Amino acid sequence: MILIASSRREETKRDRKARLGLDGTAITLGMISSLTKEKGHRFALEALRALVSEPLQIQLLIVGDGPESDGLRNEVQHAGLAENVIFTGSRQDIPQLLQAIDIFLLPSLKEGLPMALLEAMASGLAVVGSSVGDVGTTIEQDRSGLLVPPGDSDALRQAIKRLVLGPDLRARFGLNARRRVERHFSAEAMTQAYCELYSRYLPIVENVADASL
Repeated sequence: MILIASSRREETKRDRKARLGLDGTAITLGMISSLTKEKGHRFALEALRALVSEPLQIQLLIVGDGPESDGLRNEVQHAGLAENVIFTGSRQDIPQLLQAIDIFLLPSLKEGLPMALLEAMASGLAVVGSSVGDVGTTIEQDRSGLLVPPGDSDALRQAIKRLVLGPDLRARFGLNARRRVERHFSAEAMTQAYCELYSRYLPIVENVADASL
């Protein structure tokens, strides 16, 4: 079940960023997943390093834990990105963390349909994801987000830059993303889909049962 986030805001996004140790004035990218190779964190770091050198005021929030944790932290240090990347470790307050993010990233090498993506879209965030698995059909290209080829850090950089420099585009994509989840992935939408499925196939089942008597 996907819970649609409330639009009520009791504190500013700058305040929420500050509580996480983020720069309140910088655009915040967010990744929420296990820290494993297939989630593509290294491609996000490559893209971030290029964007920071342009320069753009940008930072990355990495939420989660896993076997890649130490390697990613070392890579951040060696790339000179320590001031641009925050690792939170595993967290339970995902809805609150999403409210501190401006752009959600999912540069996975392989993927199903991750709950984090749906939660980010339900929160009204513009998303950039790899065109793998169900991600490619959940994100509507140039409508609710941007899709890039998996493992392509330059394409990821270009997509991120487009959203960083386009606040109106971020807002439009975020609104469309939220509406898409409400229509297709909310509890109400899932209930309606099940009802339609039952109404379509129940007569067939009943006919088969009658024929077997």
